[in-house]
Amino acid sequence: MKTVLNVDVTADLDPKGIRKFVWIGDTDQSQVNEVETWEEIIQRTIEYYTFGGPIKEIHREEVEALRKGLKKAIKKFDKLVEEYGYYEE
Repeated sequence: MKTVLNVDVTADLDPKGIRKFVWIGDTDQSQVNEVETWEEIIQRTIEYYTFGGPIKEIHREEVEALRKGLKKAIKKFDKLVEEYGYYEE
């Protein structure tokens, strides 16, 4: 006998951070719906590189790539908001 369990995991931007959703089974109600704040995400990410002290030089390239990626994402978001504009009713 074969049992299938559908699990769908998504994440969306939220003004406070990243909103995470998990749906288990055939439902329209998510079992997980929580926001991980920007502060939590940034702090955890920086801690990957610091180990309680300054960022080690060997991580410079990766940290700079993260910074560049975040700046690029913000520019892309701003560009799309400008392109789509706001609907006036």
